[in-house]
Amino acid sequence: MSWEMNKISVGLLLLLMCVLIVFPMFVSDYIATMLIIALHYAYLAQSWNLVFGYCGQLALGHSVFYGVGGYVSTKLLVDANVTPYLGGIIGASVAILIAFPLGMILFRSKLRGLSLAIVTIASAEIFMALFNNWDYVGGTVGIWLPLKDAPFHFLYMSRLPYYYIALFMVVGMVVLTALVARSKLGHRGIAVRENEEAAEASGINCFGVKVTFFVFSAFLMAFGGTFYSQFMLYIVPEIMFSIPNLVLLPMLGVVVGGRGTVFGPIVGSLLFSILGELLRGIPWLHGPRVSALTMMVYGLVLTIVSLRYSSGLMGFMAKWKRQTPGCSK
Repeated sequence: MSWEMNKISVGLLLLLMCVLIVFPMFVSDYIATMLIIALHYAYLAQSWNLVFGYCGQLALGHSVFYGVGGYVSTKLLVDANVTPYLGGIIGASVAILIAFPLGMILFRSKLRGLSLAIVTIASAEIFMALFNNWDYVGGTVGIWLPLKDAPFHFLYMSRLPYYYIALFMVVGMVVLTALVARSKLGHRGIAVRENEEAAEASGINCFGVKVTFFVFSAFLMAFGGTFYSQFMLYIVPEIMFSIPNLVLLPMLGVVVGGRGTVFGPIVGSLLFSILGELLRGIPWLHGPRVSALTMMVYGLVLTIVSLRYSSGLMGFMAKWKRQTPGCSK
């Protein structure tokens, strides 16, 4: 029975991939844009899941690396005509140069939990203030990118190329997360997450593990900033270093979907993205009412899942599978 269920799971996964590849060819630009944004948030959630889900570190300042990645690749394109495919790698490398000493300071100081969250949020606010007052990067005016079809410069007039790039990034994150979960580093991270004192006593270098996950997550987050810059064609500090959009939504996706899982953050992020679009489509809601209702629904879903299924939707599915006769045999 277990073998049959595995075959069904693989078959459904392949069918889903076929649908995801073909479906955008037959939808409007609005639907395509919605799908791209949903996939983008799924990528961000999975990037943050590495440091929180697999290592248990409540670092909420990842918008620093997102913004740095976006600004570096954009400035390289605007000033030096460097393709963002290369600029994204350079931006991610700059993010590492920031994340490594920051992680060394944070984790050498033994910050954890709420203290770590507050300090990392403060770092994001510092970078936002810095970029707002830095004329070289446009300050509060931001940077505009040209609207043209230039594939070498990661600029497209159609939504389809952006969609397939976003899908490729999410699939790549799934594969990467699966590899991390099965690696020694992943097992050590989970040990640190579950009981840091016991992990330290068993010989695990908890400090090194936390710094490694923090830097790795920052590196991947920076690529998200590059993608957003090229897709939206406009960046400004209030967007690129935003705590609500770049931390809250990925965090909700991870918590609701299931932290420390391969597919949980993706499922959770897609769920919130779809909910947000459905609420915006309600005809009698406009302006602040949409935002208020969206936050209320997000909070309600988070509360229900957290109280009823502390391990998220993936935990619920695993529990259902164990309770279904024949599935666990």
